[in-house]
Amino acid sequence: MRLSILCILFSTFLNPGIILGQEKVLLSNFKGVLISDKLFVLNDPEGLFSVQEAIQNKDKFIKFNDDIGEPVDQWLRFTVHNPDSVNHDAKVSIAFVDFINCYIKHDNTITLLKTGDLLPIKDRNFAIGQLCLVGFNIQAGKSVDCYLHLHSSTDISKQFRSFSIRSVQLYSEQPFIKIFETSRIYQALFFGAIIMMVLYNFFIFSTTGSLSYISYVVFLISLLLFIASNNGYIVELFLQNVPRTDLYIRIISAPVTLIAFLVFSRQYLESKKYTPKLNVALTALIGSFLLIISCMVIGFWQFGRTLTIVMSVISFIFVMILAFNVMIKGYTPARYFIIANILLVGGAVFYALERYYFVIQNPLTQYSVQLSVIFQSVFFSIGLADRIKLAQLQIANFQVEKERLETLRQTERKNLIEEKNIALESSNKELDAFIYKTAHDIRGPIARLMGLSNVGLIEITDKKSLTYLTMLKNNAYYLNYLINRLSTSYEIRKREIQKTHLNIEALISEDVIKELSFHEEYEDINITFEISFGLTIFSDQVLIRFILINLLDNAVKFKNKDSIENNDVLVKVITANNMLIINVIDKGIGIKDEDVPFVFEMFSKAAGKYKTPGLGLYMSKLSVEKLGGTIQLLNPSNPTRFEVNIPLY
Repeated sequence: MRLSILCILFSTFLNPGIILGQEKVLLSNFKGVLISDKLFVLNDPEGLFSVQEAIQNKDKFIKFNDDIGEPVDQWLRFTVHNPDSVNHDAKVSIAFVDFINCYIKHDNTITLLKTGDLLPIKDRNFAIGQLCLVGFNIQAGKSVDCYLHLHSSTDISKQFRSFSIRSVQLYSEQPFIKIFETSRIYQALFFGAIIMMVLYNFFIFSTTGSLSYISYVVFLISLLLFIASNNGYIVELFLQNVPRTDLYIRIISAPVTLIAFLVFSRQYLESKKYTPKLNVALTALIGSFLLIISCMVIGFWQFGRTLTIVMSVISFIFVMILAFNVMIKGYTPARYFIIANILLVGGAVFYALERYYFVIQNPLTQYSVQLSVIFQSVFFSIGLADRIKLAQLQIANFQVEKERLETLRQTERKNLIEEKNIALESSNKELDAFIYKTAHDIRGPIARLMGLSNVGLIEITDKKSLTYLTMLKNNAYYLNYLINRLSTSYEIRKREIQKTHLNIEALISEDVIKELSFHEEYEDINITFEISFGLTIFSDQVLIRFILINLLDNAVKFKNKDSIENNDVLVKVITANNMLIINVIDKGIGIKDEDVPFVFEMFSKAAGKYKTPGLGLYMSKLSVEKLGGTIQLLNPSNPTRFEVNIPLY
């Protein structure tokens, strides 16, 4: 049987190909070629054949089939031919074989290459833990005969021998670099993101004491262990001299991850509270995976792996049924759980199809689990936050009900309404404190994320990686801006009014204009002020300054970019009837009629249309109301006009 590597003359611009018989299979940047149907096998029950004897018994090799038993020693044979006019490198991979001696026969020369799952990393032909790899050069117009001597000393290797031979792949230069070298950059980003999620959720657990968070952390760690071991990182980084341990971790990490997932599902969905009967079945599923691990430990590795696959499918179906039941009973966080697991199952299916060679390896299958885990983490995080919100709502409802019953026993309906208002104000204060504390706690991780993004942009040269890091940096800076604005809204609510004598003209010219000059859109704006000469008021300087800056910032931000000449802003400041009256008039893009009722709301739909958080006008309204005044939109467009009225005493 002959396998040949074809490299077209202009190989710099075109991908190399592999010719199997008369069929040309082109390799994309992420594809290898399975060659199990082109392999010939010779059993060596006593392990006595030397390579010379294997070559002499070349005619005794038979076509590979799955019915090969569990041999300790075995020989594989195939031939690779290079019809091109330049030399090429070829790599061959095989999985779950303890020791492999690869003999490359070229003319009368035989070269020995060693690899294997139980061979220390430093002694392998390629120091990559993901697969057993050997590489050799094929000279132009030449052929090489390849003889692989497979030796198994562990039950895992013996039981998976048929799977191992079916997994043999041949790689040319570019696919090998893409799969085993370049991909590690993206893997590092994935692991970094998940590690940050682990640390963040552990911090939340230490703050709240919620078991859902610690069970989620355990699930993420077990998932990291599973993916890292299957990609060879565990043996490369920690177990270089004890690869046998890594071999066991690869198999056992799958049921361990599923146990962690089921435990997290039970905590997250509160199955004991909402569906006691299904909770018993869920506990039984956890026990079944413990039995599978025991089955593997005593030596039934292939049987245990098959059971793991079957039980994982059953578990996901059961958990989805459980989630739907819980959601129907009014537990809203279950919807995020359902979405997250649909994504995870989809990624796992693609990964399994690729691992069992039902589909050709490509970027989608190669990173399907990582991508689905990242999206799953996002929805799980949203769901966990929703659980806290739901718990707060339940506590608030319980408190209101308790107060209502108490009031009915002691006071009339008027007192009941008053106490409800007090409770609502208390809840708002607690919510403000929660927002402030959350913003404060997140600020540190966001700062580190911005720093790491900047470092990555300096050190990494890969264009795709730079694109992702730039997106990550921009979102981190936006989140930092949003957190700062939320903190400011809290500070406004808590601020004690400190009134002083203010010269409005000096405040605007020396402070407000200086602040706005840093705005990137400011240079295209013509701002005119109409202020009574020497106007002095007695009010809080910080809040007055904040109101003016936010109203002008809103006018600058929503200027008419299609008509620079008409971007005029007029600010009128007068006093009348013991009131300070501020009018801000601009000729910007205006406000649509359907958005008018929501302009002073936080995170309104109107703000979302323009990709802003909508906090400027919201915080201006907070500041005005803090001073006992009012703010209103007098005209939404042509021109847009806001008016502020603040008592002077």
